[in-house]
Amino acid sequence: MTKILDDEIDDLDEPLSLEDDNDEVGESSSSDQTPVVRDYTTRRVLVWEEDDERCGITVEVLSDLLVGAYVKGVKTESEALALLEADEWDTFVVDFYTEGVSVSEFIKRVNNYPDAILVAIAMSPLKLLEEREPAKLESLRRLFDFEKNSNAPIRG
Repeated sequence: MTKILDDEIDDLDEPLSLEDDNDEVGESSSSDQTPVVRDYTTRRVLVWEEDDERCGITVEVLSDLLVGAYVKGVKTESEALALLEADEWDTFVVDFYTEGVSVSEFIKRVNNYPDAILVAIAMSPLKLLEEREPAKLESLRRLFDFEKNSNAPIRG
């Protein structure tokens, strides 16, 4: 028993090769940065943002991010409710920092909307040039990835 432990301790004393570690890191980081082609042509995204400029920027960023998706922005809750009733949507985007949004009738209805997701993001810091950085785009894009009609648990 002592012999086995001594051998394992001796193995720990051997210097680690930085070259081997860098190869592994380089491989994973380069594959993480490779853009994956995704098809969003069936996606319908409704954005509710009262500020014209933020709504426009959010719609533009999401349209660039979710290539092929139909992204519609509205300024008022009444417009959002009307579109909720008139069309089928699979994704809703709101800013919970906007007063009254989290307790609105729209959010109550969206929470009961079948097979849809609600994405709450702070729209005020969205800036077109910054949001086109690959790292930011990937983290934002992940909020919109889901499988329709899936019984998978909701991800936090």
